[in-house]
Amino acid sequence: MARRMVSSDHSSGSNSINSVVQKAASFREEQERISRLSPEEQQNLVSELSIESLEPFSENEDVFGANEDQIRETARSIEKTGFWGAIWVMPDPENTGKYIIIAGHQRWMAAKKAGKTTIPAFIYHDLTPETVYRMWIDSNQLQRKSTPYAKYKLILSARRHILERQNVDDPDYLNCNLYEKISEITHIPKASISRCERLGKMPPYTKECCKSESFPYLSVLPVAKMSEVQKEAFDVELKNYMDQINRDDDIPDSDQIKLLIRKVQSGNSDAFESPVQKKNKKSSYSSLPEEAKELYRQAARNLESEYDQYAVEKQHKHEESCVDNTIKDLAIQMNYCLENKKAIVVDPKSITASIQMMEDCIKKLKKYNGVY
Repeated sequence: MARRMVSSDHSSGSNSINSVVQKAASFREEQERISRLSPEEQQNLVSELSIESLEPFSENEDVFGANEDQIRETARSIEKTGFWGAIWVMPDPENTGKYIIIAGHQRWMAAKKAGKTTIPAFIYHDLTPETVYRMWIDSNQLQRKSTPYAKYKLILSARRHILERQNVDDPDYLNCNLYEKISEITHIPKASISRCERLGKMPPYTKECCKSESFPYLSVLPVAKMSEVQKEAFDVELKNYMDQINRDDDIPDSDQIKLLIRKVQSGNSDAFESPVQKKNKKSSYSSLPEEAKELYRQAARNLESEYDQYAVEKQHKHEESCVDNTIKDLAIQMNYCLENKKAIVVDPKSITASIQMMEDCIKKLKKYNGVY
């Protein structure tokens, strides 16, 4: 990597960092280089630019968006103590007097929100498009936590960038391993790239949820392989669930989301209730007729017993479980029902269907256990 030289930009009447970098620069190395300068030396390199003369990097809003809570917090800090540090910009080659932000988009937005008319900036000249692209990604990826959706959008951006570099016969990109190159550019582990890419196949509301840092996106990955009809059904279930936890000021639970997925996959709305339905029907067991209760208890005991035998047998033989998750989950829930005397998966209107499902599960377990 070529050595960076610092000089004054006499033509524009402002200070600048004049770069002669031949390959992509490291954002972290540049940060360290600036930090080694004395406060006086740093100040000599900073220019005070008009807020209105700055423009965001072309892909920034689409890929990383804006964290409104963080912007408000930073704006309050600026109002109290002023603007600390400096953002990184480059002259806009197509608009004289305008600058493109490389690093510091959120601080720029916070300064605008705080009513500032100017902002301190390091002005970089003569950077290659490759250098600017890498520095823009690094400044976002290394300085703030990206949401799963932002990572997905960043992967798409990196794919486009790689294709563009290959089209101009860039030797650093020809014959490269696609996923290794994406990982190198984005700092996203290679093993995580394919998982993030599945977000592109999510239904609209599910995709919107993945824009939140607190949403357990790994739990919804199986939705990407559903049919379009199932995706639409899952979107409805997820929205009902999210509306409920938002009212309760709660956070999404991955196990509950997995339960919603299995409900949609099974195609049997009576077999699995959403967390919202479950919450509203805690007393459903007590409302059943005594005869129905006994039928239900007996089916639940048989299912629990058969599943326990299956689990012990598999453990004894050191074999992996081959029973499907529907049966496993139902058996676990039956155990909970018997211990707590609550029917979490039973609707008073569908007791017969629920018992029938348990009996079908018992038959499958007997087959696994070699009874049939």
